[in-house]
Amino acid sequence: WEHHNAVNVRLLHEKAEREKRSATKEDEIAVMWPSREDCPVCWHADGTWDDETIYKFLRMKYWEDDATNVQYRKDLHFEQKQKLERLAVDDDYNGENSKLPLVGVGLTLFAFLVVTIAYFLRKVEKARSGRHKKTDYA
Repeated sequence: WEHHNAVNVRLLHEKAEREKRSATKEDEIAVMWPSREDCPVCWHADGTWDDETIYKFLRMKYWEDDATNVQYRKDLHFEQKQKLERLAVDDDYNGENSKLPLVGVGLTLFAFLVVTIAYFLRKVEKARSGRHKKTDYA
């Protein structure tokens, strides 16, 4: 796997040299396997590999299913779910969507306040007008 990626990167640089351009870090990442799409949890945020996760991924890919592979599948699924949740939280916190939950909370509080004020104003009006009292018609 590491040798395979080293050869891919070398071939990328040779091709870029023939085309009289330079290969970027993104180009290098694009030719590496497993890709970020195949195994997103295999990569650290800085673009390096998580060796333990790579081992689990390779074992699941090339060995027969056994109890170990079943556990590795569960581990990788859990790790991937956690990573996606962290990314979603980071995007919501840093992105434009970060204000949306606050707007929802604000609108909810405003609606609650309007309903509460309307309720008390109606109650005060009933008390002032006397319409709430029972009358005896005898």
